[in-house]
Amino acid sequence: MEFGYSIQLILTLGIVAVGLYVALKYAKIYQEKNFSGGIKIIDRRAIDQGVNLIIVEVEGIKYLMGVSNKDIKIISELPK
Repeated sequence: MEFGYSIQLILTLGIVAVGLYVALKYAKIYQEKNFSGGIKIIDRRAIDQGVNLIIVEVEGIKYLMGVSNKDIKIISELPK
């Protein structure tokens, strides 16, 4: 392998790495901008197979919810 070919290979891999890094940063910014709504899942605990308890915050109000394969129920509104 020639020295010039090695330098060309290193530079090409460096350019590809920088391009991938920039694309990853842009994708994260795009995702946060377009997919950040007023709903946040605070915590999730599995209590049985296919059944979870979830704490969800919707516009500053927290709810305890039960989620199963066939049903979603709001159990209670949590105090602040």
